Amino acid sequence: MDSKGVCIEEIRYNNEIIDLVNFDYFWYRRGNFVLSLPFHTDKIKNKKFESIINREHEEVRNFIFQSTEENTLLGSFSEELRNRKLSDLKTAAACGLNIPVTLITNQRSTLLEFLKKHPLAITKPISNHFNVDLGDHLYHGTGTRMVNLEDVNSMAETFVPVMIQEYQDKEVEIRVFFSKDIFFSMAIFSQLDNQTYTDYRNYNEEKPNRNVPFCLPENIKFNLIAFVKRVGLDTGSIDLILTKSDKYCFLEINPSGIFDWLSVRCNYFIEEKIARQLAHYANT
Repeated sequence: MDSKGVCIEEIRYNNEIIDLVNFDYFWYRRGNFVLSLPFHTDKIKNKKFESIINREHEEVRNFIFQSTEENTLLGSFSEELRNRKLSDLKTAAACGLNIPVTLITNQRSTLLEFLKKHPLAITKPISNHFNVDLGDHLYHGTGTRMVNLEDVNSMAETFVPVMIQEYQDKEVEIRVFFSKDIFFSMAIFSQLDNQTYTDYRNYNEEKPNRNVPFCLPENIKFNLIAFVKRVGLDTGSIDLILTKSDKYCFLEINPSGIFDWLSVRCNYFIEEKIARQLAHYANT
């Protein structure tokens, strides 16, 4: 440690040396360091000690990413881990974007009142989709699904908080990948298939949805730029819906949302455009 504090010059990883001094900028995307333990954690009898050791490694990993963050031209380790669906909806509305009528509740009576006003409604996880492996069984979330009144009536009066939204009668779903202020949009004709009618992510592998390039209106693009700047993201994927009443509706944003399928199906060559973008910013 010197007067400037701890300085990371290089990282030895998988018998390779990563030089952190002689580089200008880089693009952070879905990267991670798995720090190997000096012994197998299954030999640790006390789980509390295992937790302490894992926490020590976690601090080292976070420090590595934080130390390189100032040279990151695109993307962010800390922001990729974010999941703020509720605050994102609020921010999107403040930036002039339409959002679905949304309810967070743990009361069955409140949920039933919402359904009286909005008979067609959907529910989805407030945070990330979950997968729980119990050894003999694997449980995973179903993603977005329609709210069934019969299911609601069978619920207890109180339960874990859930998110309910008014269903948007869609013309198409729109997937938008953005890098800085460049947007790549694709229309997904998911409403033509019963399996993907509610959410295109209920993929039909045998008969995939039709996907075509899509041009966002300038006012929507303007509002999206304002939104991503306010939430502090410079790359990610945004889900929108174009309703049958010609209204654009913001659903959510994923800081690490995939883009290769969008690039290939729409012939956008996103990787090439980002490479040119990075070179441009690095030389200015």
